[in-house]
Amino acid sequence: MSVSEAKIKRFIGWAEGQGGESVPLTNEYEIARIKHKGGTFVLYVNKKGGLSFSDSAARRAWAAFLEGKAWPMNVRHKRSKTEAKVARLRERDGDACFFCGDPFSLQNPPTLEHLLSIVHGGSNVIANLALACEPCNQEVGSMDVADKIKFRDQKRRSHDQLDRTA
Repeated sequence: MSVSEAKIKRFIGWAEGQGGESVPLTNEYEIARIKHKGGTFVLYVNKKGGLSFSDSAARRAWAAFLEGKAWPMNVRHKRSKTEAKVARLRERDGDACFFCGDPFSLQNPPTLEHLLSIVHGGSNVIANLALACEPCNQEVGSMDVADKIKFRDQKRRSHDQLDRTA
C-alpha cells in the first residue's frame, strides 16, 4: 500500500486530536512516530512505498484513522523529572551541546544523552547524563564512552578550525 505525504500529515493531525503526541523521527524509514498512553508506535514506509507498523497499536490507530473513528491516546506526561534533569544539566554544563558545542535554541533543543548508554549498563543518574543536540545524539547512538569522548574532541576541533578560517 502506497501512502501519500498528505495522508500521513492528516494521520498525524488526527492522532494529535486523539491525545497523541507526534515526536521526532529517528530514521529514514519512519514516516510517523506517535507517543500515546501505552508508549510510542511508529509507521514505516519501505523503498517500494509500502506501509508497515511497529506494533498492533500502530495498526489499530491507522485502521481507526481510515474508518474515521476515535482512538483515544491520552498521553501521560512525565515531563517534570526530565525538565528538572535538563535544568540541572544546563546549570552544570552550560547551554550548548556536549559534543559539538553549538548553543541550544528553539530550532536546536537539547536532548538527554547517556554517556554510558543503557545498553552498556548505564543509568539515568545526572552523573551519566549530558545535553546534546539531536544530530549529535543520533550520531553517537550507543557508542562506548571512550568513542563518545573521541567524537566530541573531533567535533570541537572541526568547529575550532572553522572559527579560525571564518
